[in-house]
Amino acid sequence: MLLANRRLRATLPIIIAVVGLGLGWALSVGLSGYYVFLGISAITAIIAVLGLGVVTGSAGIIALSQLTFAAIGAWVVSWMSYNEMPGGFAVWLLAGGIAGGLAGILIGLPALRLRGVNLAVVTLGFAAAFDVMLVQIQFPGSVDGVAVERPALFSSDREYFFFALIVLVICALVVSWLQRSRIGSSWKAVAFSERGTAAVGQSVSMAKLSAFAVSAALGGVSGGLLAGQVQLPFASSFSPFSRLRSTSSR
Repeated sequence: MLLANRRLRATLPIIIAVVGLGLGWALSVGLSGYYVFLGISAITAIIAVLGLGVVTGSAGIIALSQLTFAAIGAWVVSWMSYNEMPGGFAVWLLAGGIAGGLAGILIGLPALRLRGVNLAVVTLGFAAAFDVMLVQIQFPGSVDGVAVERPALFSSDREYFFFALIVLVICALVVSWLQRSRIGSSWKAVAFSERGTAAVGQSVSMAKLSAFAVSAALGGVSGGLLAGQVQLPFASSFSPFSRLRSTSSR
């Protein structure tokens, strides 16, 4: 009975993923073009929130720089598309996620000594500083009007919607696997008690940094998808203060 439950927990995410892909394909065919475009926006937002759920929901770390990691991923994808780097959009998207993850490790270093509101202020300050820099340097191709090239097999909005859904399913499966692994256990242990985690011999520093890296990588992927969606991204789409103003106005 116990073995059957373990197998069910292991296969259930895959079953849900297959059903989700089938439902997504049906929606990409049946919805109007306007709702397909909105659906792509929803998918990119879900991936970003999925990353936020790792760092805040699992590891208990308050961070306000998820949009910044998305901007990094979008900038890398735009730069690689503008310079016609080999590999295509899928490779560019992966590079954007890796760049976001590396940035997350750098920003996660203060998390080793800060927590709570202090850490939130530090991450918000980083987001504000990067926002100012992004306004100055702009996205590659935005000034010349050179659009980000989508995948050859997913060039239309309907096809790109399904591509974004595939990326979402892959990200969700990776997060689900990490949550069940020792890494995910260390996140939950840190969220419950850092002293208790250290007392049982687990590394609090590695747990925090890995949470930041995974969260930021997902943010980079979401930003890269957004760059492919709009094809001409601008810094205003990733401003942390505009998002805070819109949230407070609600």
